[in-house]
Amino acid sequence: MTLRQKLADFLRQELFTLGSLSRSTAVAVLSTKAQILEAEENSARVLAAEVIDELVLAGDIGSWTSFGEPMLLQLERRMIALDMNSVLVLGGAPGDGQPFGLLRQFTTQAGFECEAADFLGMLSEGDTLPIDLMLEQKAWVTSVEASPELRKVLLHLGGEPGHELTDIANEHLKYLSNVLAPVSRGNALDPSQMKVVSQPPRARLVVTAGPGSGKTHTASARVIELVKAGVSPASIHLITFTRVAAQEISDRVSTALADQVYGAGIQCFTLDAFAWHLIEAVEDHSSSGGYDHSICRAHDLLNDRDARMADWLGRIGHLVIDEAQDVVGIRQKLCAKLIDAVPDTVGVTVFGDWAQAIYGAWSDGDKKKVPSSNTLHAHFLASDDWQKLELNFNHRAESPILKAFTAKARETLGDVRMSAKDRYLSMREMIENAASTRGADLMDSRIPWNFENLILARSRMSAEGASARLSRRGRPHRLKLSGHTNVIEPLIGVLCIGKTTGETITPNDVEQRLSTLSPPPFGWTAVEAFTLLRRVAGTGKANLKISNIIAEVDRSPIHISQDYIGQSGPLLGSIHGAKGKESEDVFLLMPPIPDHVDTDWDEEARVLFVAASRASRRLHLGRIRYVSGSVRPDGSRWISGQDGGLALSGNDGLIPLLGREAADAIWAATFDQPLCTFRKENPKAEWQLVLQNGTAVASVISPLLENLDYLANGALSLPLGSLRVSGSTSVTIERKDGKKIGVSLLPILQGTVRNATNANEMGAA
Repeated sequence: MTLRQKLADFLRQELFTLGSLSRSTAVAVLSTKAQILEAEENSARVLAAEVIDELVLAGDIGSWTSFGEPMLLQLERRMIALDMNSVLVLGGAPGDGQPFGLLRQFTTQAGFECEAADFLGMLSEGDTLPIDLMLEQKAWVTSVEASPELRKVLLHLGGEPGHELTDIANEHLKYLSNVLAPVSRGNALDPSQMKVVSQPPRARLVVTAGPGSGKTHTASARVIELVKAGVSPASIHLITFTRVAAQEISDRVSTALADQVYGAGIQCFTLDAFAWHLIEAVEDHSSSGGYDHSICRAHDLLNDRDARMADWLGRIGHLVIDEAQDVVGIRQKLCAKLIDAVPDTVGVTVFGDWAQAIYGAWSDGDKKKVPSSNTLHAHFLASDDWQKLELNFNHRAESPILKAFTAKARETLGDVRMSAKDRYLSMREMIENAASTRGADLMDSRIPWNFENLILARSRMSAEGASARLSRRGRPHRLKLSGHTNVIEPLIGVLCIGKTTGETITPNDVEQRLSTLSPPPFGWTAVEAFTLLRRVAGTGKANLKISNIIAEVDRSPIHISQDYIGQSGPLLGSIHGAKGKESEDVFLLMPPIPDHVDTDWDEEARVLFVAASRASRRLHLGRIRYVSGSVRPDGSRWISGQDGGLALSGNDGLIPLLGREAADAIWAATFDQPLCTFRKENPKAEWQLVLQNGTAVASVISPLLENLDYLANGALSLPLGSLRVSGSTSVTIERKDGKKIGVSLLPILQGTVRNATNANEMGAA
């Protein structure tokens, strides 16, 4: 033990025996003890005072004043988690734990009150310089002044003035150095990120990027450096998994290149949008038939290599592909074909992570299971022609427990010595050990309930069931929508209903329309509503062209759309829908262990890993009944064991009914959220979506139409079950020839359509 450690241990024993001690007496006693331990008389008193101050600062002993006399006292034992296998001990008996700097620790998985990482938030930008110096020296440097907050953090991490840093202190200080970097270093890159960013424009890179490794930041920085190296911004094509990710990278790049000519010209697409863009660029007519059809058509066009395609490919200067571990099936074939088609001089940067490959079951239209070894990321990792790099620092996890979990979980996922089921069971156990809260309920007061946090369920249907329960209990939350559904501000559609291409909308039109809406739009004035439409139309004119609004709604840009319903509270959704998201607190609704014979244990383990690694500070665990379903080739979801109930989420398969009456009914239903069902007047009539009050609000198209025919089985109506309107979105109205002629509303649906055999149970509509 060092001299400071011996003095700290001696003081704890004195206080344990006496209960309390005046500070002056403690300094004298410790000074004498230090001299006995061969410290010089002049430095012994200074050292004694420093040890007392450090133990008080760390919270290991208490301090108070009695009749003007500073006093020290023993505190009750508290434990603070350091990592998954050890806790810091404060107070209590002096023999508790083993030496850890001036404090003590247990090597145990005992319960704890909080984590050492909880104290990191006390630090500020002013602590950056001493932190960087300590990292450089790998020691607690006493020659530079450290704030009381930084000293306290160092003590909790096993630090001792003048001595080498512990491994856990070194790891945390690296993280803090990045987080607390001053403005001049706000876009700083860690060494692994810098290695990716600095590669030549023509390089072909496959980058493995684990959770929290700063993939989006690195991708943005890579694009910025490409532009600075002379690559035309308009020639850089970035393909991402979600529209939100595409917009985020586009915004970052545009901001960073604000002083560059054409800096905002980066081409950012989802893969489905990219396929549409390619088809429209080389064909005289637009494609129809859905997303999978467009992917296949784009792939075929790349095979043709005619003059128009060659010209289009020649405009690409660099390709960046994100989330490559989730690009499988026909989408994997399209990306591979695209990279083969562009000239060898075109650089490509591919980001992915084998440990987060969770879309193997959603590969393409036939819904066949695709192993993670067949993803785009794995395809290029196996190629000798690509340079392999890795982002190896976890910038997300502030908690040492979560940081250790992420590292250990990745090792477990890659451990081929274990069986697939054992890997899954080990993942569950590690998640249980890493959680701050276990066995929590959706209504548990221990769970922070704010806008930034996530609630994750294994399946969409489980998330929707949890949402229904929260709604019944009046617990505000937002529900992440599935598939390609996006909610476009419904006020746009309800204001523009009745107006067609060639017409305009004026401030007076908006004012009159607002006066008739029931309920009135909360918080919107006529001026604000018209400003919204002006922003959508992209003009400052007094009279706005409906054609411009139609075009923008059809494009559904990020600034007027969102992928969830609800206005406040945490975001609730499936684990698959949480890719790319993170929050300080994540509430994971742990599913039961699968019991079906064809379980893909590795994919199930990766799904749980993705969920747990979304958290930066705390992971909370609850339980929920897993609601499963089967997916047909047409994309319909049927609840297992529920007599063929069709699960609906979003607005797929619906088109607006013409006229203001239907739009006004949908607007009111957005707030009332009534039950609804599907009906048709006679066997030859069309299916319509009907609200609980009998108002028809939308028509049904394929493939939903065929599914309803199957469910009805000859009956003219379906029972009113658990299907409800949970929101609404603005959509375009089109003629039979596909020409867009107006804007209206569609309801967002959540729940289940039951077949006629359940009518007695559910109640007839």
